[in-house]
Amino acid sequence: MKKIIISFVLVVAIIVSVLFYFGLSTKSFEGKVSEIDDGQLIVDCPVPKLSSNVDDIGYACKVHTPKNTVINNNSGENLSLADIELGSSVFVVLSKRYFFSKDKSSREVTAEEIIVLY
Repeated sequence: MKKIIISFVLVVAIIVSVLFYFGLSTKSFEGKVSEIDDGQLIVDCPVPKLSSNVDDIGYACKVHTPKNTVINNNSGENLSLADIELGSSVFVVLSKRYFFSKDKSSREVTAEEIIVLY
């Protein structure tokens, strides 16, 4: 009986961990470009709220764009970083899952793909 309870608790802990990871991390986001500087963009990004009683707060993500970052518009046409304008809405696909938080270093990310939304 003790083994069954321990197994059950372990399975529940694993399920909660997986849900927490995928629920609070992100692989992509949409935002407006507020700055373009030396191969990187500053884009508004979402920071998850853990309470529904808290107002949304705007945060900026520093999005690094290495040479292999694909940049397209929503029609699929290839673009370059120079084609992105301040105030443009972009959809950013990240190179891996990130946990955004109030901590500035958590909001430095690398883009795999950027889609400029017109």
